[in-house]
Amino acid sequence: MEEEQSDVWFNNCAGYTLNYTNKVSEERDSITIYGIVKFCSSNKAIQGAEISFYGNSDSVMFRTKTDAKGYYEIKIKIGHYRRIQADCWGGGLTIPDVDLGDVGDAGGAMNIDIKLLRRYLLINSFPLTRKDIRQIKKNRKEK
Repeated sequence: MEEEQSDVWFNNCAGYTLNYTNKVSEERDSITIYGIVKFCSSNKAIQGAEISFYGNSDSVMFRTKTDAKGYYEIKIKIGHYRRIQADCWGGGLTIPDVDLGDVGDAGGAMNIDIKLLRRYLLINSFPLTRKDIRQIKKNRKEK
């Protein structure tokens, strides 16, 4: 059974882990980032979550999505990222100011597992347009 929104906010379990691994990249100017994205309240993997890496100009430099098991993997340039943003319908998390790959020969890969706090949306609290209803029906068919 899903938790009540007030309980989820009170017991905020959202977070992330950053771990360099011993995988070695063939390219010295890039790093492979991989991990799993889940809802923290239910521990369920999230398919289609979007992970975006923002550069110093606060524009998206790299972007990827999770598969059916919540797994993602992407090769990006080594350097400073203003933020990493993980988003899905009903949840999101921001990891601020991260330097990726700038630790010498620690490895060419980093594992970033992300747990999102689920935000419940109260659809009945505002009127839906026909466009909104079509989009909801389309999203249901894609599942």
